[in-house]
Amino acid sequence: MEILVRVKSKSDGVIQEARCPAGGSLTLGRGPDSPVALAGTGISRDHLRFEANGDGLAVTDLSSNGTCVNGERLPRGQKRALGERDEVEVPGYVITVSLPAAVPGAPAP
Repeated sequence: MEILVRVKSKSDGVIQEARCPAGGSLTLGRGPDSPVALAGTGISRDHLRFEANGDGLAVTDLSSNGTCVNGERLPRGQKRALGERDEVEVPGYVITVSLPAAVPGAPAP
């Protein structure tokens, strides 16, 4: 199951998107390999990782400055399952996830 990841900047409201492939992972941060460019002093090179598998989606904090899910800070290195209504926050950004079938105009998986 492929997952759509939407990253919204808190400073200017710009939304960037990336897809996490079924059975794969997506690492976001300020590093050059991040599919969504995150900037700011609180963002690590590899800040957080999303993993999609048959059971759904999980997020893992890889940073020193923290990742929050629904306002609750994740311990570094801890994996947490996500649902479509969950909000992930990192310094300066709010991240939401959805299944492509739930996205208007997106093809069914």
